[in-house]
Amino acid sequence: MRDLRQLDRLLTGAIGRLTVASGGGRAARLAMVYGVDKPHDGLAGIPAGTAMVDHPNVTTLFIDEVPARPFVGVRFNVRVVVRCDVSSLGQPLFQACELRGSATAPTSDQALLDCTHALCKGVEVEDSLFRPQTPTMFTSGVLGHDFVIRRSVFEHCVDGFSSYNTNAGTTDYDVRVQVLGCIARLAAMWKVPTTRHADGVSHNDVLGQLQGGKGAVVRGCLVDGTPSSTVGDQDAVTPGAGRRCLSAVLISSLHPADGAVIDRNWLSNTKFGVEADGAADLTGTGTVTGNRLTNHVVPINLDATQRAGFTVSANVDGATGAAIGATYQGGGTSTTNGTYGATYGTLTY
Repeated sequence: MRDLRQLDRLLTGAIGRLTVASGGGRAARLAMVYGVDKPHDGLAGIPAGTAMVDHPNVTTLFIDEVPARPFVGVRFNVRVVVRCDVSSLGQPLFQACELRGSATAPTSDQALLDCTHALCKGVEVEDSLFRPQTPTMFTSGVLGHDFVIRRSVFEHCVDGFSSYNTNAGTTDYDVRVQVLGCIARLAAMWKVPTTRHADGVSHNDVLGQLQGGKGAVVRGCLVDGTPSSTVGDQDAVTPGAGRRCLSAVLISSLHPADGAVIDRNWLSNTKFGVEADGAADLTGTGTVTGNRLTNHVVPINLDATQRAGFTVSANVDGATGAAIGATYQGGGTSTTNGTYGATYGTLTY
């Protein structure tokens, strides 16, 4: 069985490399400066002209040994779970791949690419597409730790990624997550049970969530919070053309998310551009710098306790160029935009 898996990776990788090379644009992608060059379909996602090969697995694919070759130009129609250290590859594990998940709808939270295993390490994804074949309120793009996503596209997910490491045994660990030059758009918005969210709305964080761990980096990404008009049941949530997702990037509260770097992204049309959740167990430190924020109800929302922990600087309105500071939920004052308190629950999407 192991030899068959190795042969499969060799064949699919070889075919993929040839087709990716014929698609062109590789040099421009490699020269991309994250945070300076704005992502677009020519710089992110599967390169034009790539002929995809379907992976043969019909159930969850577990990667539990270092592959002989990376996956290149492969379409995965199942959930992929990494359970080993692949850092010795010296190149991305997934390049120009499409991660679609299972055709069977999940009934609990899961991701198209699962990096939550304790042994998972060194996962790199480049120029790929995360788009579930069966979108649900439970489906995200990537979950876990020790992954780097470059120049890839997230569509029809609830959250693009969530970074955390429940295996670390402590809240003081490097999560080793970077999301660079990616595009997140067309999120699937859902009406959900009030036991999941009290307001009955899927809390879409279009690019993703920093759920815990030190040093996660989100740089140079393009996020549009306008939900998909064809996937999800967003009309049951908020009818009409004015719908928007909850946030572009959420710094949340599974464990303290220290040293977060939210740097020079293009974020638009969400309720919150960047939000730090105010839960008691979140210490929250980091930088929110140089972002271009357009058409948010609140561009940068931090809990009042985060005033000392976060450096907020050089953020601007993406339409006017005007300087944007943080607002602070739950009291306190800001030297920029004042206090943000009692109206938190009444803001419309």
